Amino acid sequence: MSAAHSTSPELCSRYLSEQEIRAALDALPRFFREFVPDSILIATYGWGCRLHADLCYQPMRVGVGWLDRFIAESIEQRIFIPGDSDMTIAAPDDRLSVMFCHEADIHVSGTDPDLVSHFISSLPHANFQSRNA
Repeated sequence: MSAAHSTSPELCSRYLSEQEIRAALDALPRFFREFVPDSILIATYGWGCRLHADLCYQPMRVGVGWLDRFIAESIEQRIFIPGDSDMTIAAPDDRLSVMFCHEADIHVSGTDPDLVSHFISSLPHANFQSRNA
């Protein structure tokens, strides 16, 4: 059976400490390597990123194998500040979209309920809840 065509309700984590956000960022490349290997992901810098405004909200293609480096360099170059700016990473066909938010939480949605479920269960400490509830 194919993935659903509509996006699941957005889930949002509780507010996370800097260490919890860093742990989730570190886990993200491993998760995508396991569940969507050899894929091209879409990364987007958002609100609060230290980048020219014309470059924010522009989709960038990032191979799964390069995601750990992309995240590390974004942080090292202070483009993305975990907990202070937004960065979204999405799987092909929006099967899973993960936004690390400037409000120190994580937003998750996607067209593949199984992939979304696997992701939220991989971060049990984050306590994801539906934003629509």
